[in-house]
Amino acid sequence: MRNLININNDWQFFADNINIEKIDSYSYQKIDLPHTWNNIDGQGGKGGYKRAKCWYKKNISEINFQENKQYFLEFNGANHVANVWFNDAYLGEHKGGFSTFRFDITELITKNNTLVVSVDNSDGLKVYPQNADFTFDGGLYRDVNIVEVNKVHFDLLKFGSTGIFVTPKITNDGAQIRFDALTNTDLGSNVIEVTVDNNIVKLEKIETNHYSATLLLVDYTLWDSIKNPFLYNACFSIKSNGETIDEITTAFGIRNYSVDSNEGFILNNENFNLRGVCRHQCREDIGWAINKSHHEEDIKFITEVGANTIRLAHYQHDQYFYDLCDKNGLVIWAEIPFISSFIPGEEARANTVSQMTELIYQNYNHASICFWGISNEITIGGDSEELVENLQLLNKLTKELDPTRLTTLANVSMVNTDSSHNDITDVFAYNHYYGWYSGDVSENGPWFDEFHKNYPDKKIGLSEYGAEGLIKWHSEDGKRRDYSEEYHAIYHEKMLECFESRDYIWGTFCWNMFDFAAALRDEGGCVGRNNKGLMTFDRKTKKDAFYIYKAYWTKEKFCHLTGKRFVEHDAKNINIKAYSNDEQVTLYVNKKEIETLSCHKVFEFKNVELQLGENTIEILTNSGKKDLMVIKHTEKTEIEYQFVEVLDVNEDVVNWFANLLPTENEIKVIDGYYSLHDTISSIASNPSAMNVIMLNIMQPLAKLGGESMFDPSVLLKDDGFGKMKFIDVWAFISNKFPAHAKFFINEELNKIKK
Repeated sequence: MRNLININNDWQFFADNINIEKIDSYSYQKIDLPHTWNNIDGQGGKGGYKRAKCWYKKNISEINFQENKQYFLEFNGANHVANVWFNDAYLGEHKGGFSTFRFDITELITKNNTLVVSVDNSDGLKVYPQNADFTFDGGLYRDVNIVEVNKVHFDLLKFGSTGIFVTPKITNDGAQIRFDALTNTDLGSNVIEVTVDNNIVKLEKIETNHYSATLLLVDYTLWDSIKNPFLYNACFSIKSNGETIDEITTAFGIRNYSVDSNEGFILNNENFNLRGVCRHQCREDIGWAINKSHHEEDIKFITEVGANTIRLAHYQHDQYFYDLCDKNGLVIWAEIPFISSFIPGEEARANTVSQMTELIYQNYNHASICFWGISNEITIGGDSEELVENLQLLNKLTKELDPTRLTTLANVSMVNTDSSHNDITDVFAYNHYYGWYSGDVSENGPWFDEFHKNYPDKKIGLSEYGAEGLIKWHSEDGKRRDYSEEYHAIYHEKMLECFESRDYIWGTFCWNMFDFAAALRDEGGCVGRNNKGLMTFDRKTKKDAFYIYKAYWTKEKFCHLTGKRFVEHDAKNINIKAYSNDEQVTLYVNKKEIETLSCHKVFEFKNVELQLGENTIEILTNSGKKDLMVIKHTEKTEIEYQFVEVLDVNEDVVNWFANLLPTENEIKVIDGYYSLHDTISSIASNPSAMNVIMLNIMQPLAKLGGESMFDPSVLLKDDGFGKMKFIDVWAFISNKFPAHAKFFINEELNKIKK
């Protein structure tokens, strides 16, 4: 029978590149897995974290290896590139930091064994991701196991999968379940049986080492997302003369789903709006080296907020987390890290193919997964025919490997609405940040309405949206780019209003459920972190915005007073806000009833008078739910609540990829004259300035044959796109021009008066 032996304990870690032949002469640190060397510096900011090749070693002598068994080393996550040696024999290389891979060590085992692994997350590898708004932790950050099996067993070397696959399909006669099993060898007289409830089916050979059968369930229970996430268990057994010699069980769910361009997501023939969050796997001071309890806590908070879907960004997550999603009924968008900057060439192309193949093979049986994501914001580094061909290849591959699920991708906001990128996958989505990086939050709804009007048959979603919100910054009237918890909450209030009346948006995914490490960032007085989460990096604090989602997405009655961390107010009269899914909320100040409001989710009591000193603020809903806080009215606040570097709220927030661009000092700005630091709409409004752009950017792009990301007919619009500075746009096209081109273009603009 099969046996999984965990070998996480008692490793040696070498923090520098070494000579493997002299490994015992180097100093090392004793560690247990999971482990990363970037758990601290990866959240340190300004991109200065260690990206290098490091080494791991483990001595294995305590395992009782048996001669009649076969043994495999199993790695569940090693980022980015891993090379493995066992007893001085080189086993091979794996490229891709997020999937499971195995090596057969049966013939190499002795009484005392040595395992050595190099793991490399260096910059410049032809492995995705290379540029993105999150930290790429290096290390053996998931479990490492030895798998013990019979000499005849389900295939363990087929793209890191379990070798067993379940495909449910609802027909007029019932649920038809197809079972497929891959074995390491021809079975001969051995047989494969699959047991589901009290049903037993025997698999037949359809080709070499591939066995299959179907089962019709006339009476069956649907996997119905959060309503009823019912799972069946399929037990696959290889039997020899009636004795089980290998066995593995997988959960699966029976459901059907589709996306309609008007009605959005449809699950089991009912409209089911997908409203949820994105999730990164890192933790404060832990990085990616998380354990089951961390996964369980994340699921607990995601279900508490009321989400019914998760976009698992931007890579393959741990198998245990997918299992939790199955059990909790969360619809999942699973994707590979084909992200931000396209890497030309066959080696990088092959890496996208291998990562997509492993993602599908290893996660095929999960009921929760409904969407395979092939890319995210991949045009940030510019568009090209080679990039489009890569995307088309991935979509074709995905449909061949799994025709039962839908393919999707996430476009960066600047991709033209008529772009061919919107025709590659079954459905698609945009990452829009109107109301944070540029524009106003109110622009989101009209943008989608205009798109839906112009392209009524296209199936569009919102794959990311968000705003920075730090719990130490506060404002009486939160505004864009003040980094306050108040604006963060206001932004999300408006976004939820937007979604209520737009069912055609098939899915919305808040960026992000939790704050996360992003080494390139240094903003809002916080380095090395993206602070758009509904909860803090350490999972200890739910920001106020968490509760507006809970008000919209959950049924159990509750109420929440916002501003609990905004303790001191020098104003005598302030507004007090509460969130609730109840119909009425009554406010009490210092036990005195002030006012009762009947509102939809957001209850704002205006111009509430405070007494000098402490004030007890309490609310009571019509169903008896309460919340309380204490705030102070002071002559002068002793706490610094505002981010001291707050700039003009009409200016744009610098996006993360601006770090890839030249600094402001490199691009000359002359008072009263144009430069690349002017907005797109401003440049487009002046014929001479626009002529510089047309001659030096638009026309060369057309001659290169690449699809322009900019439609000249919309450049004049003073909307979210028009408000962007042209220097920010340069990130998307810079790879098509010589390095000096930006300086020449800027010099030409410097000659034109405003």
